[in-house]
Parts: sequence; C-alpha cells; structure tokens
Amino acid sequence: PQRIPRCLSDIFNLMILRLAGRRRDRLYESWAEIPSDVQQLVLELGKFAFRMLRQQRLVFTEADLKQCSLSEDAVQLGLLITTDRSPSAHEKQWRCSHLTFLESL
Repeated sequence: PQRIPRCLSDIFNLMILRLAGRRRDRLYESWAEIPSDVQQLVLELGKFAFRMLRQQRLVFTEADLKQCSLSEDAVQLGLLITTDRSPSAHEKQWRCSHLTFLESL
C-alpha cells in the first residue's frame, strides 16, 4: 500500500517516480526501479536546476539546455514546461513546472 506523502520532498519524489514511469508506460514504486538512463537524466536536470538557481534564473533557453548537455529527453520527462515567448525571444524558453520543484531538484 502506498503511504500518503508527509512532506514536500515526498511529493516531489512521487512526482519524479510518476513522470519517469510515464516515459515507459509503467508505475515505479522506488528510485531503484527507474532505469539508469532516466535516473541519470533526473540527476543532470538537478545539476542544471542548481546552476540556474545560483544564477538567479528561472527561465532558460534551448541554448542553456545544450550548454549543460541536456537533450530533448530532459524536456520530455515533464519537469520543464515552455513559457510564453516574448516578441524579442528567438528561442524556445523553458521553466520548471513550479519554483519549489526547481529548488528541490
């Protein structure tokens, strides 16, 4: 039986498990069940999120993702969402689905 999340970290962990499972059409119960390539992708996103927070940036571009060697797979995981482009923006812009999630990665 699944326990009810008691803190924000539990909720974020559950979200990662669900999003990772969505990629493979299955439901993961623990981090150990997630394939290593998806685990690596989540860890790389965490490093990227930390770098963006240190730079006080909440919105980032495809160039930022490429600079950190993140592929389209990172976007397809579901932790990043597109923002409305400003008229001056020439590239897609991305942000975490929620600021607290960016901070938790």
